[in-house]
Order: sequence, then C-alpha cells, then structure tokens
Amino acid sequence: MIKPLAAAIYLTALTTAPAGAADSGPKIERGAVSYLSNSGERRTIDLGRRCTDLWVSPDESAFAFVAVDEERPPRRNPVLGHDEGPLIQRSTIFIARRSGGDFSVKPVNLRAVIVDGRQWSVLREPILSPDTRTVYFSVPRSMTSSAIFSASLDSGRVQSIADAVNYCVIWNGPYSGSLMLERRLLPENVDQEISYPCYTRDPTGKLHKVANDCSDFEAFANSWVSEGGGSCPLPGDTFASPR
Repeated sequence: MIKPLAAAIYLTALTTAPAGAADSGPKIERGAVSYLSNSGERRTIDLGRRCTDLWVSPDESAFAFVAVDEERPPRRNPVLGHDEGPLIQRSTIFIARRSGGDFSVKPVNLRAVIVDGRQWSVLREPILSPDTRTVYFSVPRSMTSSAIFSASLDSGRVQSIADAVNYCVIWNGPYSGSLMLERRLLPENVDQEISYPCYTRDPTGKLHKVANDCSDFEAFANSWVSEGGGSCPLPGDTFASPR
C-alpha cells in the first residue's frame, strides 16, 4: 500500500490569494503549483522545493506533478558556451484529486523502481489514469528514451510498461485508459534512418501501431484521439534531468 506523508506537511503550507478573472485551473509559477479553491481563491502548494512536470486532467478534477528533492546546481557548458539548467537527481511524485469541493494533495511513496538492474530515484512526467487509481510516470534512462512505468495507488505495485520518447494517457472516448507512446526504433540497415512510430497500449497490455512517424507527438496524439471525443494531455513545465 502506498502510504501518504503526514497531511500537515503540505496542508498547513497552503496560502491563498485572490484569483484574477483570467485564472483557471492548476498551474506552475516560479516552481510552485497552485490551483483554484472551491471559494474561487488561488491556493499555492508550498512544499519548500521546486516543482515541475505538472499534468492536469481534461476535466480539471485531478492533477499530478513532481517535487524536486535533490538537484545539481546549474553549470556552464564549455562546448555550447551557456549555462545549463539544474539537473534533477531525486524527485517525488505528488497527486491531487478533488475531494469535497477542494483538492486533497498527497505524495506517492513508491517502492524501488529498478531499470537495468539499477534503482532509480528520478521520477518524471506523472499522469493519472481516468479512474485515478493508477499513476504512470517516466524514468529518464538515456539521452533519447525514457522507461515508462505504472504504479497502482491501491496496492503500490509498480509495473514496467515500455520505453518511449513521449507518452500520454487517453481520457474519454473509445480508447479511454489506453496509453499513446512515441517510440524510437533503430533501423535494421545502416542506410536507413531512425524512425519514431506511435503506438497505443490498451488496458490488456497489447501494443497497436497507429502511425509510422509521429515526431510532432503532442499534435498527433491529440488529433488522433479527438476523433473519438478523447484527449491525451501531456505534462508541462519541465526542466533537465539526467537523460
């Protein structure tokens, strides 16, 4: 079972400020996540550390994000001649679900995530399933691809899904609950180019190829699922991790 941290850690850190007319939905500003309360005030979740990778459900009834527990300070890139961004070295996933008109925000304390025989503590890009009982996330295992995992919020069971360059979870429509994955495939012959096909992964775990190339992943995914009335929102406001 995934056990939440003490509620006082984050609930006493909520601050309120009047919301402007243009404000709507959860967002990240200066590394802090905020949302509109039931009373119309914008509340900031002050965890005392930078947050990123905010994902919001299509109906804004739930959201997820990553809090950066440890990061390497920015450093100068001698080759490119500019300052690199901070590098995430350890992170925690937080999820929020609407409860009694407001949001209940909880950390997700996962069991060990093992990739290639190595335990990883950098977890990125959390996305909730439509029933909000499963959280998907990525582990940046290389410069070109991430390992996608799922974790049951009931049992805590972590399952490896697939390697992908990008991914999203489909909400609504006939494919609701399936994943959309952009994968990086190396060519069989040296005279061929690397390809970036797209697949759906249905709830039974089967992969179905839906495009030979979807290099503009966000545009393709939302166009493909919108035909059936679905949507496939991606996390936003990201910054560097050891890819």
